[in-house]
Amino acid sequence: MAPDGTVYYSTATAAGDDFWFVSASGGNPVRLLHASDGPTRNSQLSHNGQRIVYLARLANVDPQIQRTFVADLSAASVSLLIEEDPLLGIHVGPIWTPDSSSVTLGRVPAAGHVGAAITVNLEDRSLREIGSPASGYDVPLLWSPDAAYIAVQTFRDTGSSIGIVAPDGRHLELGTSISIDVIGWLSD
Repeated sequence: MAPDGTVYYSTATAAGDDFWFVSASGGNPVRLLHASDGPTRNSQLSHNGQRIVYLARLANVDPQIQRTFVADLSAASVSLLIEEDPLLGIHVGPIWTPDSSSVTLGRVPAAGHVGAAITVNLEDRSLREIGSPASGYDVPLLWSPDAAYIAVQTFRDTGSSIGIVAPDGRHLELGTSISIDVIGWLSD
């Protein structure tokens, strides 16, 4: 739900996925834009209610390769977040930074690489790596309100763990149980 009480949602049809909105107080749904010719995943509204980030396949590319897209709600337009991905990995788990200026996403790396999460600034599309795990790859879960720390799930050949990435890039593991779930952050 956007800050103004608008509810955004997606629908899937044979022609692909569309984004819609409707006032939480009622009214007729309005089709906002066509998001993808195929299925979308991990859609998330920005904290300021101006954009939606989501995963979708690129046309005419391996169906397993997911890329991150950003829908600008006021312009009713869609753009690919990263034109060229240096690791050519599958994108996973895109989330907004607390100020809605950037998107953080994980990348399942090509063989022999480690998959650090990256943050992409929407204004200039610059990339910043968020502390690399010792092995495997990170899927971002939730930023702290001040964007100093980020909760991640790290996947390895031997399983997965939940942890926090500190400002200096260190990974602080919380546990390896699959029953651990990051619920939220308290701010001072």
